[in-house]
Amino acid sequence: RVVGLASVTVENTGDREGAHALMLYAAPPLPEAERLLTGAPKQTLVDFATVRLIPGESTTVRIELRAHDLTYASKQGQRITISGLWRFWTGTADESDKDVG
Repeated sequence: RVVGLASVTVENTGDREGAHALMLYAAPPLPEAERLLTGAPKQTLVDFATVRLIPGESTTVRIELRAHDLTYASKQGQRITISGLWRFWTGTADESDKDVG
């Protein structure tokens, strides 16, 4: 079930054609996640899209957010929905090691 949509405009500002992976990340409300799941990750990759653009070209990338994306697996393997205010942001493969703090 789709519960949201991320929409991002990407532009090739360089002088060569290229492809880039655009990634959608999510961070659960940490106090709630830590209460429900010991060692819950601070962020998770929701989905990604690869974009190929010629110089000066731009496009809008849309990534669907599904209800399943707002869950984590418990130690017993059951999916747990984490309620509260989630944070979402986009990044690239070059930025994937950044900590959300």
